[in-house]
Amino acid sequence: MGLFEEVKKNVTVRQAAELYGLKPNRSELIRCIFHKDNTPSMKVDRRYYCFGCGCTGDAVDFTAQLFGLGAREAAVKLADDFGISYISKSRDSPIGKKKDSIKTAEIIRTKKRDDDWIRCVRAYLDYRLMFLDWKKQYAPKNPKEEWNERFVELLRELSYVEYVLDILSFGEKWDRDHLVQEKRKKVEEIERKSDDYVCIKMIWKEALDHQYVEPKDMNQMKSQRSWIQKLLAGSGLALTDFEIMEFRKAGRDA
Repeated sequence: MGLFEEVKKNVTVRQAAELYGLKPNRSELIRCIFHKDNTPSMKVDRRYYCFGCGCTGDAVDFTAQLFGLGAREAAVKLADDFGISYISKSRDSPIGKKKDSIKTAEIIRTKKRDDDWIRCVRAYLDYRLMFLDWKKQYAPKNPKEEWNERFVELLRELSYVEYVLDILSFGEKWDRDHLVQEKRKKVEEIERKSDDYVCIKMIWKEALDHQYVEPKDMNQMKSQRSWIQKLLAGSGLALTDFEIMEFRKAGRDA
């Protein structure tokens, strides 16, 4: 229910008059507030009626005349003074505005926490997918093969990454929020690393789509390396010869 409806339903003119210091006599009369009245001539009950000047109205009209307010301001004053709730109160009442601003601030804080949580989950999911990719590409083929540094990194980090994802997905709210705040800088680092890796895989996929072939001699290798670096130029990345050989494998699996 709206402002005016709530006020008119819950406040009579007599109640408003008494609250604002105008006590009716035994005949429910007060001195009229619309004209100079030497003897009480305004009847106040649910509505008012002046036997002297003929004016009539409800509690909103009465309050507006008494305090020199507009109708909406008078209705808001009555609602606040009588503790009446109404749908549009947050737009009109100072009390409502204060409550609304507190509620809005809490909504903003909650949304930020949710956004931070989503960002953290997405980053660690991407991190896990990258490690699973590395597991296929860099796992040693035999016991004598030297372990690739990426394979070593995934062995060191993968279990912890899965632990973090478990907390983010199934942990208590306090634990999730604390972890999100703790991992803020780590998330930025993961995002950069994941973005670079995805970008490189896309470049290699493009290379393979253009019928890339293994170089047969040093001149052909230099030529192809130059071509690959041109592809990389747009991404802002730079690869060593070793990384080019490594990501050649990644490109085939892309």
